[in-house]
Parts: sequence; C-alpha cells; structure tokens
Amino acid sequence: MLNSRSKSDALLEWVEIGSMAGSKIELSAAVLRSNNIRFLGSGIGSIATAVFAKELFSLAQLVAAGKFNVTPLQYQLEEFSQENWENTKQRIVYIPNQFN
Repeated sequence: MLNSRSKSDALLEWVEIGSMAGSKIELSAAVLRSNNIRFLGSGIGSIATAVFAKELFSLAQLVAAGKFNVTPLQYQLEEFSQENWENTKQRIVYIPNQFN
C-alpha cells in the first residue's frame, strides 16, 4: 500500500482505533525509514481523562441533537487505490484483509 504513494515525504498519519485489526502489528523497518509516517493511538489512555470526559460530553450532546453524523466508506486493504485515497469528501476506513 505505501508503495502506491506518489509522495513518500508527505506526512501520512495512521490512526489505530480499537482492536478489530488485532492486538499486534507487523511492520517492516523499511517503512519507517522510507516514509514520513506518524502512528497515533486512539483509546482510553491516549489523552488525559479530564480532556476525554469534556469532549465526550460535548460529543454526546451533538449526537443527541442529531448534529453529528459520520458515515465512513469502508474498504479492504486490498482495495486501496489512488482514487479512494484522494477522496476528501468522506472519511475512508481501511479494514485489514480478512482471511478464512
């Protein structure tokens, strides 16, 4: 997937939310050396509890008022393409390939 990037020096932020992708990551060291990439965790412990509580309350109010709606496009990693990568109108979520 990273080989498809036209600008390896452009920042890529990879955000991990939840554990559906599994509990471990396997990553070649070459990825870190050849790409401007930042990994971020999102979950309990990744931000201060007071900040989390304040933001969660605000988010709950928006959801209850019907003012917060996010409908992400889901793609399997094998469906990665430049076209859906450049889609800036909707949030894209790549799901790890599922093997039976």
